[in-house]
Amino acid sequence: MRAGRIFALVLLVGLATVAGLYASGRLSLEGLPLRPSSLVAGVTSRFGGPEATATSGPAVATATTTTATTQATDVPSPTASRGVPTAAATTRAEATGTPVPAPTAAGTTVPEATATSKPTSIVAERPQPTRVPLRKAGPARRLHTVARGETLYGLSLSTGVPFATLARVNGLTTESEVYVGQVLLVPTRTAPIGIKLPGVRRQLQRPKQRPLAQYSPDLVSYLRSRSGTSSAAVYFPDSDTLYTHNPNTRYLTASTVKVPIMITQLSREYARSRDAESSDVHGLLAQMIAVGDNDVASELFRQVGGKRAIEAELRARGIARTDIAVNAWGLSETTAPDMALLMRSLYYGERLNPALRQTAVGLLGSVVESQRWGVPEGLGASGYVAFKGGWLQREGGWLVHQVGMAEVYGQNVIFAFYNANQPSEVYGRETLEDAGRILAQQIGTR
Repeated sequence: MRAGRIFALVLLVGLATVAGLYASGRLSLEGLPLRPSSLVAGVTSRFGGPEATATSGPAVATATTTTATTQATDVPSPTASRGVPTAAATTRAEATGTPVPAPTAAGTTVPEATATSKPTSIVAERPQPTRVPLRKAGPARRLHTVARGETLYGLSLSTGVPFATLARVNGLTTESEVYVGQVLLVPTRTAPIGIKLPGVRRQLQRPKQRPLAQYSPDLVSYLRSRSGTSSAAVYFPDSDTLYTHNPNTRYLTASTVKVPIMITQLSREYARSRDAESSDVHGLLAQMIAVGDNDVASELFRQVGGKRAIEAELRARGIARTDIAVNAWGLSETTAPDMALLMRSLYYGERLNPALRQTAVGLLGSVVESQRWGVPEGLGASGYVAFKGGWLQREGGWLVHQVGMAEVYGQNVIFAFYNANQPSEVYGRETLEDAGRILAQQIGTR
């Protein structure tokens, strides 16, 4: 009996000793310390806790190697998801075959981050816009994404919208073909068209120009807080005033130059026939603007007459500081005010008729869903936006731009946001999204 008690006492002491070693982390099983904190970290890492934070958020393409003739593209990849650039989406050439300067001496791009990481420094540098009370938003615009097997006529039957009306508000003709993934505006009684456009004006005078800080100090403060360089131009038709921030900074256009290419083509149509209702290359324009096809853009660039013809069209509209590159159209140069003035010229239908103007605005309003990030996301449900974006990786970082026109809380606004030396493409998208959100908040409180 006594021996049994002694054995039990020894066993209890041994168990206590083992428990102490486990708790202190000095005893491990198969090399894994049995600290409670380690077990918690393992669980939270798997299910989204502290360790998972470093791998959450939009992914950035890894080690995308390009030759000296490639640039970033805005052609969606079949495997790309919204806000997640893929290698395929960042290597297709925007140039027409003429070599462009390599991003690095070795002719390869530098990876922005790993495929599963979003630099915490970028997250920390993203100030949140001040949340302010907003006026109630107007009726939401109804957008429809074309599915396989759908036709414009079939959509007309299913929605009850007249066939001709459905085509007109989307910048199409009754003979146009739609494609899978195309975003169409479906008019309703509460939202009959995307943007209410004014009567066509044959010639415009220069608008009043003011610092953007006078209209929205919060927007300017936010842009200044971001890494890299940012410029903005915001025009309000009601007051005929252009507000600018960093107006003299020049940027490579990337794919925003597709807007001047389109306008030059449509202006040529108008010059041939004052009654033209659509372009004879409408399908190509849709591929270039709505889908972002760079090969089509190169073909249209050639067809309209290249640098000389596009610059002549821009100068005729009073756009003086945009220089079109001879071959690599994505390396053209512009300023934010120039592109806002070009969108203003389109808004008023200068050198176009109402039908051709509607064609251009309809195409800009039909950009595919995978590219509707940035300003459109920032504006949210506050209104309808017709726009074009462009992005390009260079040695100093990413260029991420958007230009367009929108109806925000019942007020029309034209914008051009240009950003250079962004730490990543995702960072540039965030800059645009927050800029759009702050702009909408400012409009909503006035």
